[in-house]
Amino acid sequence: MDSVLTCMVSDRLGPGELLQDFGKNLSSLFSGSLGIAVREYARAIDLAFQTLSCEEGISVLISPLAPDSYREVLEASGFTAVYGDVDPADGTLDMSAAVERIQEQSIDVLVSTAPLGIMPDLTPVLELGVPVIEDVSHSLGAKRGEVSAGSSGRVVVMSLEPDDIITTGGGAAVIARGPKERAALKRAIDGASSFSLLPDMNAALGIAQLKELPRYLTRRSEIAERFAAQVLRSSRHRGLVTPATEGAAGHLYPVLLNSSVKDVIAYARKNDVEVIPAFDDSIIAVCERRTAEASEDEMVTDQPPDEDTRLLSAEQFPSAYSLFLRCVLFPLYPSLTNREVEHIGKVLSTLP
Repeated sequence: MDSVLTCMVSDRLGPGELLQDFGKNLSSLFSGSLGIAVREYARAIDLAFQTLSCEEGISVLISPLAPDSYREVLEASGFTAVYGDVDPADGTLDMSAAVERIQEQSIDVLVSTAPLGIMPDLTPVLELGVPVIEDVSHSLGAKRGEVSAGSSGRVVVMSLEPDDIITTGGGAAVIARGPKERAALKRAIDGASSFSLLPDMNAALGIAQLKELPRYLTRRSEIAERFAAQVLRSSRHRGLVTPATEGAAGHLYPVLLNSSVKDVIAYARKNDVEVIPAFDDSIIAVCERRTAEASEDEMVTDQPPDEDTRLLSAEQFPSAYSLFLRCVLFPLYPSLTNREVEHIGKVLSTLP
């Protein structure tokens, strides 16, 4: 708060020195060469593809559980989305299937997201030489062995919304990790409207949060361990991050339900705990809504649905659909008091 207020009483609220400092801090965090923060997540995603010098017509391998902002950027840029199913244990792309897809088809870029804070093993893909955009919005601080989230991709993307691990009150960042990517990102951002860049006031919050990142991650890990123990007591449901899960660093606590999602959300809300579907803003979720709308239009107009409304199906992507339908997220904020953690834990242990 001191950092933000200090910025507010100065004459520089738009993008300026603090934004540059924030970008340098982000670049250093990921051993990169250039970091840029912008106001919109989709803008950061677009910059990530520009950083890889992607041209119209390329094929991009991506999870159906990735945020729908990726689909929007892919469609607007004339890129072809190739969807792959996920690992049912953590919601990341099934890497063995991804390798097969890469070998069978001409895949130009792979987008890696870790929606539940558990890192995938990107080694098999990297060995094939496929460029990776690594989205660490929900996995910042996670590790797989000695490999940290954000250290494998040529480009790193990170959302900075209030629910994310690091927040600036909104916006997103893109980090170029190599000199070639740095040059491309610099070209992409040169001449950009100052309105598209993150204001200094928001950057001040980001700088302060990065300084506290180790403490935040430790606190999140402690809370997640307590929640995992409470879910085990219920026996009906399964916490997807357990004490045995190595290196996880989720933004919220994921639970795989064996009962009605609506009933669980209503029960939690009745007990003053906010619970949300894990993948409500994913590509799958938007696809489902478009399919439902098309079906309603068909009933009203007696017209067949558009071929593009059913881009994904449960038969093609069973693991992704199972997580989409059954996974919910519980609060996992480092600011939670011990009393609040205890209360949420009791709710977790008594879920219907």
